[in-house]
Amino acid sequence: MLFVGGIAGRFIGQLSKQAIGRRRGRYLPQVMVVMLILGTAVWVLPYLLLGGLSSLILFVGPGIFLFVAGGALYAYMK
Repeated sequence: MLFVGGIAGRFIGQLSKQAIGRRRGRYLPQVMVVMLILGTAVWVLPYLLLGGLSSLILFVGPGIFLFVAGGALYAYMK
């Protein structure tokens, strides 16, 4: 999860930086990290709703992924 998160964050940062070009806003890194969190939450939320609080252990993998990918994405976009 650690290596995949870093690679994914860097890849998303590269793609978005190429698409945006020089027209970068001041809060773009924060917005990109929030969108990464929301995009991951869409896939994890059904497990929480169907499994209840007993399914919280399922959040360990996506949590590690979000922590590493969000850090890599923010650092690349800065």
